[in-house]
Formats: sequence, structure tokens, C-alpha cells
Amino acid sequence: MKIIEDIKIKRKELNLNTNEIAEKLHLQETYIKYIESEEFDKFPDKIYLYGYIVRYLKLLNMKVEEYTEELEKIKKLQEEQIEEKEGKKRDNKKIYFIFIVVVFIVIIISLLFLIEKKEIKKEEIKVSVKEENIREETEENKKIEIPKNEIKIVSKKKTNVKYQADTEAIETKLFNADDSMVLNFYNRAKVNLENVWDAGIIVNDTFAQLGSFKNKRNINLEFFADTETKKIKWRAIENF
Repeated sequence: MKIIEDIKIKRKELNLNTNEIAEKLHLQETYIKYIESEEFDKFPDKIYLYGYIVRYLKLLNMKVEEYTEELEKIKKLQEEQIEEKEGKKRDNKKIYFIFIVVVFIVIIISLLFLIEKKEIKKEEIKVSVKEENIREETEENKKIEIPKNEIKIVSKKKTNVKYQADTEAIETKLFNADDSMVLNFYNRAKVNLENVWDAGIIVNDTFAQLGSFKNKRNINLEFFADTETKKIKWRAIENF
């Protein structure tokens, strides 16, 4: 550029070196060398380039207006860098904004996940507590004995006795002399005796009076609980 060539010629005419120019302009000597070698790209910041050259011209008592066209080109370089810097700032702002948005979304998703996890945990605890309560109730129910009615079958000699408690299966047991068995039931029980002389039945802590059946075989008896007296009653039935 003509302006740069003229600057170098004028400096040499004045017997000034680049170090002396740098001191007078309060600049680093490397900046003066960049100007004189037209290495403008090496400036860390071109926004001051136009001002440096104008000051350089004035220091050498050169007419600034003679280099208006070239100074405009240098000014344009300066403006391009300013625009580039502004563009980078805008891009950085966009990147920063996107980053903030992404971080915000991640935080929201994390919070929602934690809330959902907490709710699931609460539900699990509720279910666990409910299951524990059910288990405890079941255990308590097991501990509570449901009242049953009972009769006692007592054999006098070896004999077969058939019996049924509520709706359970009918069973037959061989009794030896002096054997006994407690038959528990809730509502009803049935007993079949081959002969009243072979076995007796204790009801309400007393032997049932079966004398009227002494000459009969295969006697069918039904025992049931009386809800009013809370005692066990019995009667003869035809079929087992």
C-alpha cells in the first residue's frame, strides 16, 4: 500500500527507527513492524489499527487527507473485524442460551424423575404397609381360636364308628375297648353306632341317654348347636 511505503520512507528520512516510533506512540515495537510490513492480521485487535496509522502519519508530519482512500480500506478492515467480533458474541450468546435451555430441561426432567420415583416409593411403602397389615391380621386371625362344638365318642369294646363333622368327608374308625375320640364341629355332626352297648357319646359333659336304642343296630345320630342355650342338642335320624 502506498500509505505504508510513504510512512517507511518518511521515517527513514527523519532518521527514526521502529523502537523510537513505538516509544513516541506508546505502542509495542512489534505493532510498528506489523504496520510497516502490512501484516495487519497479526494484530490481536484490528479495531485500533486505523487510529494507530493516523497517529503514525501525524507523528511524521504527513498529511492524513492525502491518504483518505487507503485509510478507508484500513477502516473497512477494522469494521469487518468489529462485525466479526459482534457476530461471535451473538453466536456465543446463542450457544449460551441453548446451553441454559438444555440445562433447564435436564433439571426439569431430573426433578420429574425424582418426583415420580418418590411417588413410586410412596406407593411401594403403602402396598408394603398394606401387605404387612394383612399379614398381621391373618396372623391375629390364626391366633384367635374360632369356637367349636365338640362331642366325645367313648368305646366300651371293639367296634366301628362312622362319623362326619359339618360338610367334611364321612370317616370310619375302628375303636378298641376304652378308646375315645373328640369330634369337633361348627354347626352339625353325625355319628353312626353299630350298637349302643358298644360305644357311648358324651355331650355337654354328660353321656347321651341312648337306652331307647338298646335293641337297635346302626343308630344314626345328629348333633347340633343351640344358639340360644349354647348347648349341644341331638336327635336320631334315619339316614346318615
